[in-house]
Amino acid sequence: MSEPTPKTEVKPESEHINVKVTDSSTDVYFKIKKSTQLKKVFDAFCKRTGKEARGLRFLYEGERISEQDTPASSFAELDDLFTQGLFTKPELNIIMRKRTDFEHRIVSRGAKPKDFLRYVEYEMNVERLRLKRVARLGVQDSDDEEGTSTEPSRGHGISARAGPRKIMFIFDRAVRKFTGDMMLWAHYIQYAKQQNNQTVLNKIYTRMLQLHPTKPAVWIMAAKYEVDANAAMRAARSIMQRGLRFNSTSDLMWIEYAKLELIYVCKILARRKLLGLVTEAQQKAHEEDEARELAKKRKDEANARDDLAGGADTVQLPSDDEDVENAAKAELKSLPDADMSMLGNADTNPALRGDVALAIYDAAIPSFSQYIDRPEEKKAAILSISRKFLDLFDTFTEGVDPQYLCHHVISNLVNTFPEPLDPEVAVLDVTLPIRNIPHTSDSFPDNLKLVINNYNNYIKVKYAGKQPLRLQLAALLRDYLHSRFSSVTDLEPNVALVIRALQGKCETQN
Repeated sequence: MSEPTPKTEVKPESEHINVKVTDSSTDVYFKIKKSTQLKKVFDAFCKRTGKEARGLRFLYEGERISEQDTPASSFAELDDLFTQGLFTKPELNIIMRKRTDFEHRIVSRGAKPKDFLRYVEYEMNVERLRLKRVARLGVQDSDDEEGTSTEPSRGHGISARAGPRKIMFIFDRAVRKFTGDMMLWAHYIQYAKQQNNQTVLNKIYTRMLQLHPTKPAVWIMAAKYEVDANAAMRAARSIMQRGLRFNSTSDLMWIEYAKLELIYVCKILARRKLLGLVTEAQQKAHEEDEARELAKKRKDEANARDDLAGGADTVQLPSDDEDVENAAKAELKSLPDADMSMLGNADTNPALRGDVALAIYDAAIPSFSQYIDRPEEKKAAILSISRKFLDLFDTFTEGVDPQYLCHHVISNLVNTFPEPLDPEVAVLDVTLPIRNIPHTSDSFPDNLKLVINNYNNYIKVKYAGKQPLRLQLAALLRDYLHSRFSSVTDLEPNVALVIRALQGKCETQN
């Protein structure tokens, strides 16, 4: 008989944790049960040292927590809530126990992101309850007729700031522990935006870019934040261009960069039209006024900034290797200058026609396809990203001319691919005259004639003797006409007749 396999003794997880409490001059170590309320630890420190519970710090399972943000050191906040009459002592005891439970949970080895989110949700509920009770009881002034303080003001004081600060701190600990969890980052950003805390947002985006430089979505979020929150287009350009050095093969990065530029141009043109800014002198004076107002706004926000934030006033870009930096600069040298002039009009300044977006497209093609060796795969990649640029340009019906932008892309495709041209590119070239022209436009009939002429030129000249290409082009053109005009009910009779004739010609093509 074989000997029985000895059972492996599994040691239960210790019910105790080590805590070090210090006031910078005296260190006291405690071994406590996980269920112990941390208030008792501080009381024990005070009893042993004979000191007051002020300026205390402690190491909790190896994690340093500041005095302001620990559940044990939030006594001043809880005392303020009680003094203002917003919470009773039994309620505050429950809050203290819940915070202690959450703290034990998030510092344990098996902590998960959802534990931090539950902690945040609980603190948000406490803060919402506090605000409701302040609204119900009314904000109370703390000064009497002589201007001397007689009692704590309701709705102000330590407890008014402690809630948002504590939630921010929990989020900060969460993203430090789970740096790769983008859901945590998204919740953190959402809450910082709700609090309108620009400095915390700058710190968040800076850390995200440093930790996740190869994730295009992070760069795009940071650039949009600079434009929407800080009105800093120059900073947004710098962010997108640096992001492209890390993600030169990301079609999303290229498309979003071009979109950012076109939206900016459309906003400039719309604002100038509304304000009647015609001359460059008027435009320059208006830009200087806006710059002064923005600087004043940032200064006011800095003066009123919560002391939690710290960090920089702007999003700091991560630095990369010098060789990579130089190579990327050479590859992306055709990108526009971050500090370009936007004065003038579309006739005198190409940037206001959308040429910046076209420069981005021109830079995207070689960068996007540089690591593809097989000709067919490279051709498919170029056609794919070009279609995405065309779809983007089609959405801009005001401000810039989408026909002008699409013409540049399609002309580039026609000149890039060898003859005979692929029918998928040829149909773009054939239909270009009516691509962004409404069927109600006076110029539509003439442009439709150009489509017919282009089609005949491909069938009779460029695809002469190439029946498979002719049939494929005819099928693509027929599908385009059907998808665009089949549901249109207000076509001019003559125009409708011409379109049906062209569809019939495509169906009988041989």
